[in-house]
Amino acid sequence: MDKFNFHKDNINSLYGYIIYLGTIENGIVLFKKHYSISLIKRDSFLLGIKKAKKRFELIQGDDILRLNGDAQLMLIDGEIYVLDTKVLEQNIKFSVLINKAANETIDAIDVLGLLDDIQVLKDSAEEINFARKLSKVKKTSPIFSLNIPKETIVQFTKTTKELAGRFKYSEDGQAIRLDKKNQRMPFLN
Repeated sequence: MDKFNFHKDNINSLYGYIIYLGTIENGIVLFKKHYSISLIKRDSFLLGIKKAKKRFELIQGDDILRLNGDAQLMLIDGEIYVLDTKVLEQNIKFSVLINKAANETIDAIDVLGLLDDIQVLKDSAEEINFARKLSKVKKTSPIFSLNIPKETIVQFTKTTKELAGRFKYSEDGQAIRLDKKNQRMPFLN
């Protein structure tokens, strides 16, 4: 990967910053998206206050980057933490990853034959908030990790106090029908 060179490269071409805080052995890595409004151009000026001398001083010269205390991603001990999903969705096409994971969950549910009409989930996945929830199901639900059979799941929805009466079923009673929007979230939970 080419490194940014202040003498050759235009600062407007930056995509973002990687900031490392720590020692050689231990530290955290932050990623911050670059916005052109964070750049103070050479032809403009910035007044800075020097507290010791209590006066204004003109800062001149090259372009200056203005950074604040926020970041979008953080890497600690090999784990990436997303700090600002909205910025990722808007700028880094994070929504593409969410939709991909949501579609993988839909495909896994379809393979189980759990729903009478899988199209309900496909249509609902177009809403980013629902897709976000759906994207987590395949990784976190014991249905997939324990390979729980469809019959057991359907019976569970019929007999469990919290779910009984919330769903309708196919004519043979072997698949769940999600006729109403308010049935989608209990189904995912």
